[in-house]
Amino acid sequence: MATAATDTPSEARRFTGDEVMRMVEAGILGEDEKAELLDGTLSVMTPQGFDHGDVITRLTMTLARTCPQGLFVRPQVPIGRRRVWPARAGLRSAVASGA
Repeated sequence: MATAATDTPSEARRFTGDEVMRMVEAGILGEDEKAELLDGTLSVMTPQGFDHGDVITRLTMTLARTCPQGLFVRPQVPIGRRRVWPARAGLRSAVASGA
């Protein structure tokens, strides 16, 4: 995105888990606010509804039944070494435990 004053591309600000925790403590983000931090990008998330939960459950069950032996299905959890920091009530315990 270019800015009008400089016509040069601007770079998005990346955040750390500690910075997000400080935002919660300062009241910038509410403890119950649905947000996630993925690769430094803080995104507001919509709450999951019944339909979303139903689809996730059905897909998980179907994939688990068809998954080859030795592999497993991990629905809605981080994959690999990336950390996902939810900005809500459970955030404090996740940071404290090093999760």
